[in-house]
Amino acid sequence: MTNKKIQDNPSYVEVRNLVNGVEVFECLYNLIPQLREKYPGFQGVFDELSKSKIDMDAPYIPDGFNKRFSAVGWIAYESMPIDIAREAIRIHDETGISCAEKYLANAYDEAFLDWASRGFHYPEAFASRLRLINLAKVDYLNERYHACVPLLLILLDGIVNDVTKSIGFFASSTDLTAWDSVAAHSSGLQVLASLFSKGRFITTEEEITIPYRNGILHGRDLVFDNKLVSAKCWAALFAIKDWADSVIEGKKSPPKSKDDLSLLELIERKEKREVVKKLFQEWLPRQPNELSHLPVSEGVGTIPQGTPELTLWSFLESWKNKRYGLMAEVLRHCLGEPRGKCAGDVKNDYSKLNLASFNIVSLIDTSPSVSVLKTILRFPEKDVQLDIHLSYVDRAGYSCVRSCAGGQWLILQNSLGSILYPQY
Repeated sequence: MTNKKIQDNPSYVEVRNLVNGVEVFECLYNLIPQLREKYPGFQGVFDELSKSKIDMDAPYIPDGFNKRFSAVGWIAYESMPIDIAREAIRIHDETGISCAEKYLANAYDEAFLDWASRGFHYPEAFASRLRLINLAKVDYLNERYHACVPLLLILLDGIVNDVTKSIGFFASSTDLTAWDSVAAHSSGLQVLASLFSKGRFITTEEEITIPYRNGILHGRDLVFDNKLVSAKCWAALFAIKDWADSVIEGKKSPPKSKDDLSLLELIERKEKREVVKKLFQEWLPRQPNELSHLPVSEGVGTIPQGTPELTLWSFLESWKNKRYGLMAEVLRHCLGEPRGKCAGDVKNDYSKLNLASFNIVSLIDTSPSVSVLKTILRFPEKDVQLDIHLSYVDRAGYSCVRSCAGGQWLILQNSLGSILYPQY
């Protein structure tokens, strides 16, 4: 574990330096009449900063929270309301760990779960599991903890596996750290994963308060179905969301070089992040009147540019004409792979099936980055109906909101698996 604290994260240091710089400028502003005459609007900025100073201790709270609670299965994370963390610390110090844990568990109520999961339509690792997450929420709110806890543990493992593209939450070799992160600080998720993965070798009927994955899923801890264990699973899920966002933003490791940013550059960078966040929050699926070009068979003229249905149409046309190189260009698993090798793999997979014609019948925009297209594929032997999934990704292959510039629609080949690999 690094000796650096969360309060030393570059983003927190930037905020402190920025505020200190503004305070110096405020002193000069009050001393020099010419500045006040030239920039009269600055007084409002200073007033707002003065009102917000109550939260100037915010950078120090995550360290204090982890120090008190990480050993019992709670960690701080970016989206955790600072007031909840602050109050938990106060209760811990005044009345003890038991009362503080009860307060934290009660904080994970229906309103909080709805608020904290509002961004689960992105990334795809979360969006594809929304149905199960919502089922876990229903179980939790109805106190069916025996159903909720195992499901959340399974979801944690699968989400991390999808984001890392290799290993899950509970694997000993999983690295859940990231640069400039609260949840992914070395005192956070890494500690939590180690605790949850602790070996449980004896069957016990004693109630546990920590979601030990091995004991629960292997049937050794028999009394895990309580609110405290369930709430800790939810907290871990929200922390994993913040970690996943950091990884996708390219913050797995610190940048190789980082020039000092001016106040204007800091503001511009923050504004860009807010724009992307706003796009996700405001996204809505297309309505029927926006899909009047469906169904589509042979003609491409009516399909709007930049849509998943246009990508799928091009892919299926290429399949009909045995143009395997063009097919490889729009398959997600081929992104970043040598083109020649992928084209050969695509030929091996698809050449055994002679696609005669097709219809794109309808579609559902399931998330800002995913659409599912109901498609009829016609082969000499039979017709097959499939729901083909497409994902909108950036240049690095990470899912992004479909209105962001520079992305592309790619086809998820596993949605064609039933006809490509019927033996499985």
